[in-house]
Amino acid sequence: MTLTFLLLLCLQALGVDAQADLALAFMMVHEVPDQRRLLGEIQACLKPGGNLLLAEPKIHVPGKAFHKTVATAEELGLQAHLESRPPVETSRIFIGERGPLTDRGVRALTESLEIP
Repeated sequence: MTLTFLLLLCLQALGVDAQADLALAFMMVHEVPDQRRLLGEIQACLKPGGNLLLAEPKIHVPGKAFHKTVATAEELGLQAHLESRPPVETSRIFIGERGPLTDRGVRALTESLEIP
């Protein structure tokens, strides 16, 4: 299965006919039971070089949980942009850019989207 085919499947499943430059997940990822699948779908919908801005409230999301979410995003192929992270006192922020997928990233994305 090629990466292009995977992306088309993801886009079709979401009803999206174009890829996005930016995805915003604002104070909601912690509410989603399957964060791996959500982040995989977001990653698949981004153009190469597209960005995800993920913000979570410090009061609801402990640092350890946020770092686990970030690690999942990075495993799925979203590369952290620490230098462009805006300071937001009440939030934990991650900006990830969709880079080229490695074989490991393709496997992680495939598993997150439950594609055989």
